[in-house]
Amino acid sequence: MQTIEQLIASIPPDKLKDQLEIYAVNITTQEIPRYFTGEEVDNLKSTLADNSVKISKASLALARAKKIYKEATKALIKTNAEIVIELREGYEMVEGSVYEIEDQDTGMMLSYDVRGNLLSKRPLKPNERQPKLFNLQTNAK
Repeated sequence: MQTIEQLIASIPPDKLKDQLEIYAVNITTQEIPRYFTGEEVDNLKSTLADNSVKISKASLALARAKKIYKEATKALIKTNAEIVIELREGYEMVEGSVYEIEDQDTGMMLSYDVRGNLLSKRPLKPNERQPKLFNLQTNAK
């Protein structure tokens, strides 16, 4: 005697659905696996290979684009870093004239820039001190 499995396996594919409906006591709808045919497997493998080639080409294009981006932004990033430092410090270092002024009253040498900003001050050296009283303000009058 033939088992149900053997009977189902022996039915030609074009008559299988009709026969299953005859033998079934209940028919429901649910999510079930659908196994691929050999042709479907071959098509999926071909699509997978095509997609892999496209991904490789896109990856190369992305790498080139990243290189171009990096080259285009390298100088800008460096400049921005310098600007951030300058903003944080509130100044930039430039070549400029420094005006050293002796303040005999306080005994200090004062260094100013062209804008009148005090850059530094230090005590006068012995050879910079005047032996007599001399006031810068008196000369300015």
